[in-house]
Amino acid sequence: MKLVRLEKWWKCQRHGYLLELSGIFLIILRFTGNKFEVFEIDVNKAELKEVNTLGDCAVFVGFNVAICIDSSKFARVKSNHIYFTDDDNDKFGEGDGGGRNTGAYSLEDGKVESFYPGESLSHICPPTWVTPSF
Repeated sequence: MKLVRLEKWWKCQRHGYLLELSGIFLIILRFTGNKFEVFEIDVNKAELKEVNTLGDCAVFVGFNVAICIDSSKFARVKSNHIYFTDDDNDKFGEGDGGGRNTGAYSLEDGKVESFYPGESLSHICPPTWVTPSF
């Protein structure tokens, strides 16, 4: 058995998400400031290869899920984007709550579109994606 060493994982100050896209395993690293990096995991060579595009796909990540969908089937879902929710558990239940950090990250240019430009706070739980059967 070979292990893939994730050097960047240790520098990642937020979360990592593992998902499958067309038979390829991807790991998405989320950094502070809503920056993301995507890597293909080559399990045969025990290597990571940076991925710069998701093609027509969009990825949804958060506290409850990491999924990939074909964005061409959904009019308002942008291709080559990572949709994210605030999944920092430490913020919920203390202070002024969490839930502010929800939006869409463009893998093409690194820009973030915030879904809640103002206050959107919760003291109860993180926002979650509802994932119907496609």
